[in-house]
Amino acid sequence: GQIGLVASATDFLIYTIFLVVNGAVIALRFRAPEVSRPFRTPWALGRTPVLPVLALLTVVLMLAYLDREAAGIGAAILAVGALAGGLQRLGAGVAG
Repeated sequence: GQIGLVASATDFLIYTIFLVVNGAVIALRFRAPEVSRPFRTPWALGRTPVLPVLALLTVVLMLAYLDREAAGIGAAILAVGALAGGLQRLGAGVAG
């Protein structure tokens, strides 16, 4: 029916992935700074990587401009995926 709504819901999901990835980069800098990494993001203030922080701010800004209905659909899809993943882990824990 409404391809624009589907595209916006997909945008929400992609933005969520960007949030998780950039958040993980920042978290790893603080939780495991001693781990050797083949790639490091340039420009840091102390242990805080500047580019992932800027990316987080940009994604939050982009999320603010999404249609609320699309964000709701995207959040519902994300919740179903998280529930399915949780059930899969629970099943694997019971079986193993």
